[in-house]
Amino acid sequence: MKYLFEEIIQIKTVHLKLNEMDLTDQEKEELLEIMKSTIHHKVIDLILSELTDEEKEIFLEGVWTGVWTGVWTG
Repeated sequence: MKYLFEEIIQIKTVHLKLNEMDLTDQEKEELLEIMKSTIHHKVIDLILSELTDEEKEIFLEGVWTGVWTGVWTG
């Protein structure tokens, strides 16, 4: 899954730190996925808290489909 934040937030440092730890590859991947999911949900929550109901619908459609229209096209 591609997360909305991945174009603005770098997680390479966390990945490097996990590689220094005595963890299996599966444990590292699970921790990275938990971190990505947490950041994703926090970013979505922050954005939604600033939008009107109509803007929320348009924004969430873009998140779900990956197709951005209107003001979201940047």
